[in-house]
Amino acid sequence: GQAPLGYCTALANSSQKYADAMTGGWFSHVGPTGSQFSDRILAEGYRFTYAAENLAKGQRTVSEVMAAWVASPGHYANLIAPQAQTVGFGMAVDAASGQRIWVQNFGAGGQC
Repeated sequence: GQAPLGYCTALANSSQKYADAMTGGWFSHVGPTGSQFSDRILAEGYRFTYAAENLAKGQRTVSEVMAAWVASPGHYANLIAPQAQTVGFGMAVDAASGQRIWVQNFGAGGQC
């Protein structure tokens, strides 16, 4: 098996800010200004050699969102990527729908 991922404040900040930004009714890996997840991670000062992002919407609990990511091949690949060393999470509630928005950023090589 792989070593557990370490918690990273920079990745958590990036994740939470993006979850908060998506509470206005849109949901995409591309931000409203065209930003990519790598741009948002770099903006937190995390200079990575590897980065990835998982998004989800509508799950009510951490257990539910993790089960959804495990069931999705692309998201699962991020969860088990051998390059990843650190992780950060964010969650916010969509103002209109009341659904939870989940963001998970993975990285390696950056300063947490």
